[in-house]
Amino acid sequence: MSAPSLDEQIRSHVESLEAAPGDDEAFHALVGLYERDARWEELIALYEGRARHAPGPGPLLAEAATLAHRKLRNVARAEDLYRQLLQLEPAHPVALRALVELLEERGDWAGVAAALEREATGTSDPIAAAAVTLRLAKVQEERLGRRDRAALLYARAHRLDPALEEARARALECFAALRRFAQAKRLLDAARDAGAEPRALAAAYARLGTALVDEPLDHALATDALIDALALDRSAPGAAAARERLRGFPRAWREEAGRVEAEATRASDRRTAAALQLRLAQIHAAYDPEGAGRAVERIERAWALAPGAPAALELLERRAGRARRPPRPRRRAGAPRGPDAGPRRAGGAPPSRWLAGLDLVALRDAAVRAGGAAPRAGA
Repeated sequence: MSAPSLDEQIRSHVESLEAAPGDDEAFHALVGLYERDARWEELIALYEGRARHAPGPGPLLAEAATLAHRKLRNVARAEDLYRQLLQLEPAHPVALRALVELLEERGDWAGVAAALEREATGTSDPIAAAAVTLRLAKVQEERLGRRDRAALLYARAHRLDPALEEARARALECFAALRRFAQAKRLLDAARDAGAEPRALAAAYARLGTALVDEPLDHALATDALIDALALDRSAPGAAAARERLRGFPRAWREEAGRVEAEATRASDRRTAAALQLRLAQIHAAYDPEGAGRAVERIERAWALAPGAPAALELLERRAGRARRPPRPRRRAGAPRGPDAGPRRAGGAPPSRWLAGLDLVALRDAAVRAGGAAPRAGA
């Protein structure tokens, strides 16, 4: 008597499962037969049917989804199966990683970001969560163009794993590009508190402080960064020279303003000229005792050169935001100035009032016409 054919064996085991859905022997026998004959459709259907009756269907759905992806190259079906699995186990690591891979193949970067966010949230190990968060930040920055979101995610990855230097470096780059200098300083402070390597950290503090020498309204922050750099490493590149330049700024601001104005006059590129006008506005706002009107004039010139320029908008919102804050308590005579006190101003008007002459409605309309971002309501 001849041995039963493959189809006969399959039929027999299928009938056994229909009669007793929990028959493990018949199920495993069918899995072996389908795999041996590369019957992937039937095997996927077998796993799906078994999952409907099994008390823990997760592994069965994962097997079915993997087969749909690897063997059938059926991305839609694999994605559907992985989503079914995630409905049962929202933080299933295999399903989330596989879903990310599928979405990457399809170029659905918003979906990739959502899946990575879910994976990072569901990961209890901080080191692993930091790695996933770093990957998410790169997607936000490089694929979705959300540098603001990426900056916060890079910072989160660094908090989770202070040894993740790539996250810190990328966060600092983003914060600098977004002109979020205080956040950059806080990130470096957190790295120092976490025991980061002193020389590398000193160099990062020095880079931040040196860059802020050209941001007069942030000279107090620059001073703090350079002091921290020199405390960690007396030879931090550029820190001593930048510190000396800051010390001389209250005496030399007029010469600096003249130099920047001459450079702005020579500039042939409108955006470069606008940036120099904004720097002049900062110098007058920070150091000129009669600088309120001059600062307004420089802002308006910059706006005429480059309507909707992000740096101009940031400067407007920043200063208007300070104007809405409650006043600080009056400092006692002779008391030391705090680290955030900023440059010393002569004259009666507080720094937060030097934008009072700007027509923010007109600027907002000009930004919209130029395709830029308008100042937020109330700015």
